Amino acid sequence: YENLVDYIRYPGIEIAKNKFKGGNVICIGAGPVLEQQIDYIKANVNNALLICVNSALPALLRHNIEPDFVIINDSSLATEQTFRKLHSQLPETIIVPHVFSYAGGNLFQYKLFFDNYYPYIFGFRDTLQFHGSVITTAFSFAVYLGCSTIVFAGTQLLSENPYYFTYHSATQNYKHIQPDKINFDLPPNMYQVKNASMELKYTTLNMLDVALWLKNRIYEFKQTCHDSVVINLTANSLLYGKDIIIDNNYILPDYHKS
Repeated sequence: YENLVDYIRYPGIEIAKNKFKGGNVICIGAGPVLEQQIDYIKANVNNALLICVNSALPALLRHNIEPDFVIINDSSLATEQTFRKLHSQLPETIIVPHVFSYAGGNLFQYKLFFDNYYPYIFGFRDTLQFHGSVITTAFSFAVYLGCSTIVFAGTQLLSENPYYFTYHSATQNYKHIQPDKINFDLPPNMYQVKNASMELKYTTLNMLDVALWLKNRIYEFKQTCHDSVVINLTANSLLYGKDIIIDNNYILPDYHKS
């Protein structure tokens, strides 16, 4: 109900549908590798839309990068902490929240809600597909906007450690765990997987499911958008396959966002 006034005040995502047809977009996750990809994002800030997940926003702001869109679909109270630690408004950023997610309070001047709440009273809004991780929602929104070149940054969906999952240090999920604090008497709670370089890593069943879901959506996207290209900047990732280019320095085609 905190969202109700904004939900009535602002339109849904449908006003943005296909508004960036043929454009470039960088979908930004909150994996530890994001710190190594900041320079790439900065180099393309005028050549691509930036869609970041809510937990990656502090990492971008730390480097004075204000994204075009922030996506949030989590309804848990813990996700509010991402925004409550920020003290200045973001006039250039549009937040795209699920109707039951925290919508950022007064940080954002413009909001585009997705999904419906009592649509026969408040009107129907379009929704976005998502599954298991907000990076899936970022991808769905990029497709919804009509973008044809989609780059994933900070998207790993795996961990170096079999005992806990790792995130970027600026996220609310980050935990600095000392080796002597791990209970090695208990079995690992992660599962063995191989990244795009065929190196042994670890992940959760949820993240493995996310990778499979995303690869299926990417396949469908490329079948319907024949000039589409999907790139993952990260070889140390579960997001790879025949429909995904692994390239940490992919040169985007010229595109001037407006």
